[in-house]
Amino acid sequence: MKKVLEAIQQHNGGFTTQQIADKLDISRITIRKYLNHLVNIEVLSEDAEYYTSGRPVSVFTVESESRLEKLL
Repeated sequence: MKKVLEAIQQHNGGFTTQQIADKLDISRITIRKYLNHLVNIEVLSEDAEYYTSGRPVSVFTVESESRLEKLL
């Protein structure tokens, strides 16, 4: 979890599960579980971005910097 939190801190603005997974070389599904937990405890927020084709992409942003800091 600490590696995920550190990777989140390094992003300015929104990020996707794939971006964090690529950065840490961890499966996207595993990262998704961590990010869902952080959304549930209101550290992150999640929005969907729609493109012209395919499924929408979930974009996460930090909701509470102070809560993120406490988890580190």
